[in-house]
Amino acid sequence: MRTSLLRIASLLLLAGLATGLSAQSAPRAGLPDRYVDEGGGVVRLEKDSAGRGFVDYILRFDSRGRKIEEEIDTNGDGRMDTFYYYTNGVLSRVEVDTRYNGKIDLKVWLREGIYVERYERSTRDDGVFDVVKVFGPKEGPPAPSAPSGAAIDPAGRSAPR
Repeated sequence: MRTSLLRIASLLLLAGLATGLSAQSAPRAGLPDRYVDEGGGVVRLEKDSAGRGFVDYILRFDSRGRKIEEEIDTNGDGRMDTFYYYTNGVLSRVEVDTRYNGKIDLKVWLREGIYVERYERSTRDDGVFDVVKVFGPKEGPPAPSAPSGAAIDPAGRSAPR
């Protein structure tokens, strides 16, 4: 499990570094940056950061200049495979197509932009997220209630008193 977490963290870090490094490298022939007003105060920036002749990076931001969403083509196949979602300008969720087949198979939820709260992984390429890990306090439906005279153990199971 620890190895999986390290792989996920490495993948997210590399995706972010690849975008940052390409923006800092020498300009290449390719498409010029394009800004598109999507309405409602949302602006989209499209970049050909690798100079391949197609958009490989999209950034959407609100009227206050805060990031809303980023899309990145990390392997240069012309399809976006890594998606960053922001709430009030702070990273809140990352979705990744780790197999580059057009299907999201990894989702990571973050708190304060850096702390992993939850991740889900589809290991069978069937769209079902069969590996789910939650860190810290769980959000969502209330904890199960115990029958009269029973307690709930930390795993959520009824245990006799």
